[in-house]
Amino acid sequence: MTKKAMSYLDLLTWMVINRGRLIGCWIDNVYGTNIEGVFLFKLRCPAGERELIIEPGRRIHFTQTRRDRTSSGSIGILRNLINSTLIKDVTLEEDERIVNLWLSNSLKVVCEIIPRGVLVVTDLEGKIIYLSREIHFKDRDLKIGTTYRLPPKVSPQRPNVSPEEGKKLGLDIKDQKVVNDNVASIISNIKSGQVNICSSKDGNFYVFRIDDCQPIDDFDNFLDNYFSNLEIIEVKRRAQERAGVEKKKIVSTIEELEKRAVEYKDKENELREIAMVIMNNFSTIDQILDDYNKGKIELEHEKNRVIVSINDRKITLDPQKSAYKNASDYFDMAKDFRGKYMKTLQVIEEFQGKLNEIDKVLDETSKKVESTYRRKFWFEKYRWSFTRGGILIIAGRDIDQNESLVRKYLENDDVFLHADLHGAAATIIKSSRKTVSEDEINDAAVISASYSRAWKEGLSSIDVFYVKGEQVSKSPPSGEYLPRGSFMIYGRKNYIKNVRLRLAVCLTKTEGVLLPGVFSEEAAKFHCLNRNYVLIGPGDEQAEKISRRIAKILSKQFEVDINNYISDIQKLLPGNSALLMRQSE
Repeated sequence: MTKKAMSYLDLLTWMVINRGRLIGCWIDNVYGTNIEGVFLFKLRCPAGERELIIEPGRRIHFTQTRRDRTSSGSIGILRNLINSTLIKDVTLEEDERIVNLWLSNSLKVVCEIIPRGVLVVTDLEGKIIYLSREIHFKDRDLKIGTTYRLPPKVSPQRPNVSPEEGKKLGLDIKDQKVVNDNVASIISNIKSGQVNICSSKDGNFYVFRIDDCQPIDDFDNFLDNYFSNLEIIEVKRRAQERAGVEKKKIVSTIEELEKRAVEYKDKENELREIAMVIMNNFSTIDQILDDYNKGKIELEHEKNRVIVSINDRKITLDPQKSAYKNASDYFDMAKDFRGKYMKTLQVIEEFQGKLNEIDKVLDETSKKVESTYRRKFWFEKYRWSFTRGGILIIAGRDIDQNESLVRKYLENDDVFLHADLHGAAATIIKSSRKTVSEDEINDAAVISASYSRAWKEGLSSIDVFYVKGEQVSKSPPSGEYLPRGSFMIYGRKNYIKNVRLRLAVCLTKTEGVLLPGVFSEEAAKFHCLNRNYVLIGPGDEQAEKISRRIAKILSKQFEVDINNYISDIQKLLPGNSALLMRQSE
């Protein structure tokens, strides 16, 4: 049976690993996701930016998975309460799947991972000032303004393992004391930092050693992938459920319309048949109507109409009109029903189209979900590319990122590049002690030149200099001040003259993940799928508009719906651009 939520042992292990990583983090922002009740905390931590995902009743862990974000509902209220606050402490309720985040503004965020759990914010006295949803149980009532209460303990000897964990340990989960006695040593080891996390053949994960279980080195990364897969399944299920309800309504409407169409067709045939009977017997009918109008005969009548029997068939006629005119009236009525019949068929066809459209949208939603939920690489928050030899290139998006890149990532053996223009992106080739060729430096120079003011000013080329990482310093000469985002370069600079501002935009695969990227034109031949790419340069076309054009071009070359990546493409562009050419093999 697949685990649907973290157990107490899982949560305890996660806390041991991550408590120190959470303390000292600032909450920069809070988002909802496309699954109601799932929260995403954007954190600024001493070790860098991180994202924490909290799904009450199921999980809490750091995430690198990209997903849709929302600010709807009560997210705004939650933001106002906890944004720009420092996480001062993190605690786990004893023997409970409840994590507490203690904040610098004296508020506490309570994350309940228990079944039907909620996310709560309380003040210093424990009064609830935010609640993800009200709950009303026999033994617990939670609503805004009341005092937060922990769920009652079922038993002092409640087992600290899930049924799946008990089964793996060979224990009878119903025997609470035996279970707790056996897991006491596991809990003790976890609390002392001796964690043993592994993944079993059935896809589940455990925090104790069992047979045929592969070790997990990065618990958060595993949890991220594990629960993101469940998230994808859930998003698809909900989409299918909504589509199913909509399709059911449309099918019901179509059935009703088809029934009505048959009635219209039958009525048309009946009226046309009556008209033909009149036409085939118009002399006889004219005589009958004439005799009736002269008072010679009596006829059954109703509402200014008479009923005439022709060939054992009773026909209702207007006695003031001739047989021919009566037949004409019947033909006209048949024509009206024919129109209603044809109109109904048209409406049925439209609803059939809607039915097909739902299936199409559902298929597109499924593909979009799969492209949306993907691993997010650490370097994606920066400008990034790869050399033709596969070495990572990273560049800052602004002064703050330039600063952090040099402080956190620049090593002595790396190559540092900078366009010969004030305010350009700090660019680094992360050599990883590999030899960086002159061609690869040229690849990075294109990135450095393109992500400079030169692009927005419409220049066609610019000079770029490069040095070894060890030549770059944040320490100014004695008595001088170095502004934020500025660096001291010691020693000789190497210049690459007239670097052309041209970027190749395409789809690439990085560690099996499909994502849009930008490269020098030469590097594109090594990294763009099927060597298909679009070449752009400085221009006047707005980034959003040209991103859509690029997506349209690339979507014709791949089965994947590249339209799902339009926003990603736009983020890659240095600014307004011009489409120079497309390359396709």
